Amino acid sequence: MTLPANVRVNMSVPFPSLVTGSGPITIAKNQGIWTVGFSTASLASTIPPVGNYPTDYLLVYDSIAKTFFNLSITNLLTVLGVNAGLATLNFGAFPGVSDVQLVVTGQTAITATAAVDVFIVPAATADHSIDEHWVDPPVVSAGNVVAGVGFTIYGKFNSVTGPDGVNGGLGIGRSTATGGNARCYGAWNVGWRWQ
Repeated sequence: MTLPANVRVNMSVPFPSLVTGSGPITIAKNQGIWTVGFSTASLASTIPPVGNYPTDYLLVYDSIAKTFFNLSITNLLTVLGVNAGLATLNFGAFPGVSDVQLVVTGQTAITATAAVDVFIVPAATADHSIDEHWVDPPVVSAGNVVAGVGFTIYGKFNSVTGPDGVNGGLGIGRSTATGGNARCYGAWNVGWRWQ
């Protein structure tokens, strides 16, 4: 049986000319050589709101396993010993109430001596704008820390005397323009962290 002849074929298989990069992936050609690269230069720089921490991810490279994986900002903070979150403190429909409480649970690593910090987050809700959150919000504080469980966020009417000479600051988010009824209403964004 006669063996078939050796056949050598030179083929030109160019890289598709319509290929483009997307996001951090770049495509470049230099002297006929195509390069697929990775660059964050085209990406916008931003500070994500606390509420996005569980679903915003960082790309991490494991030099031992030689693999990439996603790490959420929430999990990163946990690894670093920083525990944080976002809650909504709701004083109810107008005319509202003078004070409210919100129990935050699911903090399995919290200890009875943990230091808990709470603060108003200037992000709009259905009831109050960003400006209202930083101009004249309610007073918030934290307490009643339960080991392995969580803590309580307390919110109350801001009774600080405002520029109009009466209690209630500017009266934003109050049941009257002057704050005379000493009540807040609606939902306010509150951030928290503990260590």
